[in-house]
Formats: sequence, C-alpha cells, structure tokens
Amino acid sequence: MKIKQSGLPYIGSKRLISEKLANTMISLKPNAKVFLDVFGGGASMSLMMLQKGFKVYYNELNRKIFTFFNFIINNDLPDYFYNFVDRNEFFKIIKSKPKTEEELIYKTFVEIFYSFGNKYTSYFCSKEKVELNKQKHLFIFNKIKTIPIFESRYKITGLSHLIPKLKTNDINKTRKNISNVIIKLEAIKCCIEYGDLNIKNFFHDFSFEDFLAFKQSDMIKLINKYCPNIPKKSYKTNIEQLQQCQNLERLFYLGQIKSLQELQHNEQLQRLELINGVKKIEKQYNSNLILLNHSYDDAEIQQIINSYNEDDLIIYFDPPYCKVDYYNNDCLFDYEKFKTYQKTLKKQFFLSEYNNVYDLIEIASFDKRQQFDSSKSKIVKEKLFTNKIIKQSL
Repeated sequence: MKIKQSGLPYIGSKRLISEKLANTMISLKPNAKVFLDVFGGGASMSLMMLQKGFKVYYNELNRKIFTFFNFIINNDLPDYFYNFVDRNEFFKIIKSKPKTEEELIYKTFVEIFYSFGNKYTSYFCSKEKVELNKQKHLFIFNKIKTIPIFESRYKITGLSHLIPKLKTNDINKTRKNISNVIIKLEAIKCCIEYGDLNIKNFFHDFSFEDFLAFKQSDMIKLINKYCPNIPKKSYKTNIEQLQQCQNLERLFYLGQIKSLQELQHNEQLQRLELINGVKKIEKQYNSNLILLNHSYDDAEIQQIINSYNEDDLIIYFDPPYCKVDYYNNDCLFDYEKFKTYQKTLKKQFFLSEYNNVYDLIEIASFDKRQQFDSSKSKIVKEKLFTNKIIKQSL
C-alpha cells in the first residue's frame, strides 16, 4: 500500500519530509517497533510511523490541537463545517473565546482551513479574491453549478463552456480538474491577448476530456509554435515545472498573467483533504495509535520511555524552533529547561531543528520550504540530530 504524507496543517509541519525523517530513524534503529512522538503537533510523523507498522504514542501539550485531532479521528465533520467563511467571519471566529468543546473544535477548524500558512492569524486570500474563492467553494460543494468569474474571464478563449464540467463527485478530483484546466485556459487567454488567434482555433473541436488530457508540456510547445515572440524569462518544458503556477509565470513572463496563483490555487481544499487523510490513516491503524496530552517532562511520558528496551523504542522530539521569529515572538517555550531535560535521558532520542542549539550529533539534513506569508518563502535545511550513536549488532 502506498505511503501517504499526511497530517494537520501546522506551524513547523514535517509532512513533506516525514518519510525521509522516518526512514533515517528506522535505519539507525531497525529493530524498533514503538514510536514516541513527544511534540506531536500536526501528527505528520505519528501518521507516517503508523503506516510504517509502528505502535505510536502521539503526545501534544496544546489542548486545542490535541482536542481537534482527537475529534477528527473519531468523528465526521458536521455539515456546517463546510459552509464558506468570509474574511469578516474568519477574524470574528479566531478572536472568539469558545465556551464549549464543540466551539473550540470549530474555531480550530476555521483557523486551519481558512488561514494563510500555518500560523492561523491571517485570512487565506486577499479581499479582492474572496468572491472567487467563495464561488469555487460553493461549486465544489454542490451549491452552484458553475464558477461565474471563470466563465467570464475565459469567454475570450471560446472554452468557457468547460467550466461547469470541472465538477465531479470527488472533492480532490474536482480540485485537480480546476488546477489542470484553469492554468491552460489562462495560458490560451494570454496568447490571444498577445495577438495570436490560431491557438484558439486549435482547441475549437476539443471535448472536455480532450482538453483535460492535453498535457501542459504540449501546451508549451503549442505556444512556442503559434506565439513564439512572447517574452520568456525562463523556458523549461518539464511538466513538473508547471504544476505550480508561479513556475508558469516564470516560463511565460507575461505581464498579462496576473494573480494566476490565486485563480487556480485551492489551498483551503488541500487542507480539507489533509484532514480527511488523517482520518483514513487512523481508521486503518486505529489499534496502534495512542493519544496523550502531556508536557514532555511529565511522569507519564517518562513511564513510556522506561517501559521499552532501547532497541524497541524510537523517541522523537520536534520542539518549537529556537531563534526563529515566527515562533519566538510569542512562544513561551523554555529552551534552556528542555536542554537540561535532554541531558537526563539515558536512551537514544532524535530531534528536528534548523540549527544544533542543543549540542547534539547531526545525522541528516533535508531541504524544506519555509514560508511565513505570501512574500516570504525560502528553502532551508531541516536537520535531524541524535544524542548518541548506537552500533547495531550484526
């Protein structure tokens, strides 16, 4: 069965490197059968290790995240969770003080589902794009039969009749259809506005299935044929370069391509898929997952550590990053106390950090995209450390 990178959207999430981290730790402790995720957070590592066949202890001190995670693996989301939340309602909800557990769970859902990035303080799209995203949301959840903004925008292509056909009974498939088709319609629209009509005629007799199947790499070749004078900043034909719209912008470098990322981006729907994915994995491996709500230094955590032999247990720490602004501006985590605590541990443990702030042994590093807002994004090295190297017996 295919391993899935899953987990709740969460600040500092390891989802995209979770399998690399898991494989590295397993290679150093090949006989281990139990995984203790001390700072569980969005549960990316817990869910990965579940799929690797481990018995998993997921521990998270944050009561809000723990309660939400516990809820979604044991319940279906209520229908009202799928109602669209606009900007005003979003800020009203995140500033609210829940009086019941259900209100807390809904507030957490809104923070995860409608925020930009994983810090849960800003709305996922600009004021100008709220109506478009609302239409996409209503379309995907069967409230409207088309996306009027898209139909109007792409009328010039002669292919706007394809928009209603993007809808399927599967949320994930519909989202992928939107990304697939809109990025190609936008490219055709740009070519027409640049002065070439031949590309429009090329697609005149295409059915929806034909257009959906038309490769983005072939679209590049077609544009090069019919509209070779379009300015290009960088010309690459690898289809993977087109899977993110910012790469399409680099490819064509057209002034006409504005807000393409926001036009086809469905981040909030991707987050819903992650939530649903968490539930699917948990259902499959339910008997191997134990949820805990403790501090790292509570007696209950130490009891688990003491209950297993060295070779049987992988202990994993993923504390808040040290000396990183988006954590440390409002983080109450005591790094010195945690550093002192680590020194009391006799068994091998693993820890993720950007820097070696705890005087440990670096054993691996992985590229990871660090994004704080729409204008700040960079590739950083996520490093994996351990307190000691254990030689495996042959």
